[in-house]
Amino acid sequence: MRRISRPVLIFISLLLSGAGFAAPLELKIAKVSVVADSADQKALSLELTPQSRDAFGAFTAEHVGQTIDLRIDDEVVMSPQLVEPITGGKIMVSGTFEPGKLVEIGKRIIPGGAKVEVEAQQP
Repeated sequence: MRRISRPVLIFISLLLSGAGFAAPLELKIAKVSVVADSADQKALSLELTPQSRDAFGAFTAEHVGQTIDLRIDDEVVMSPQLVEPITGGKIMVSGTFEPGKLVEIGKRIIPGGAKVEVEAQQP
């Protein structure tokens, strides 16, 4: 089985069309947890508020195939490759992380506790 060497966003629901965003997109998080992904690795599960769900769905539809930066309080914490649109309001971030890193990131994202943004890297 092939291991993913960098974080990859895995979509939870289906395509939602929409316009892209040139500036960073701020996300509002309703719930965060560390769970096991389909490969039985730890993954960070983020549930967005309804408004952020719609905006993020449009953003991801526009930027499939690109690397995006996930920032917490203006610090890039991961730069996954976006493989599919993410429109259901749930984001699963998995990959190879140091032990405890996902828990650390999750604690920083606790709803309302940090500014969370995504931005597509320039090709």
